[in-house]
Amino acid sequence: MEPQTFNFIFLQQQYPALTLRTASPAEFRPFKILEPQLVSVLEQGSAEFKAASNEEVFLLECSQKPAAVCSIVTTCNHLKQEPRKYYARIDFVITQPTMRGMGAGRMVLLGALSHLLAQQSSSLYSISCLAGHAAVAHILTSLNFNSKEKPGQTFVHQEFKISEESEKLLANQVNESAFETAKLLHYRLRQRSGKPHD
Repeated sequence: MEPQTFNFIFLQQQYPALTLRTASPAEFRPFKILEPQLVSVLEQGSAEFKAASNEEVFLLECSQKPAAVCSIVTTCNHLKQEPRKYYARIDFVITQPTMRGMGAGRMVLLGALSHLLAQQSSSLYSISCLAGHAAVAHILTSLNFNSKEKPGQTFVHQEFKISEESEKLLANQVNESAFETAKLLHYRLRQRSGKPHD
């Protein structure tokens, strides 16, 4: 029976070729070079904003090779009341060119969201993203994020407002989608290697 919460340990136990973990700045850097047009919210923020923020970077490895990363910045809004006084921004989702179309970007994004919700959902009031790629926007739309697209912008602003009720719905959707994505990614990797069946 599958656990209710998708987690990094489950992924590697079920699919040994897939590893999802936090990444160091050195591991993150080569991915950022692949997408120089993307700008981090931390690069644009004030010193006060940076001091109130925490960045986590998640790395998906396929057969021990870096495949995709997702970074999430969580910030404290001192104007909000406890317990929900934090908001999270999905900052980067970047996939290695050789892994695009396989589901690696989707896997790392869902894994990062699952981890975020498991650790901090009760203190969050919002998760948002300025999606610079249609694939990221599509994933978030499938999770019921609200989209705001303006003419002339190169990104889609997406947001999920969190309440006690909606956090459970989102967590269930994220975990369910993560299980399915892991299964599909595993199959596609085996298909690529010439071994489509277990």
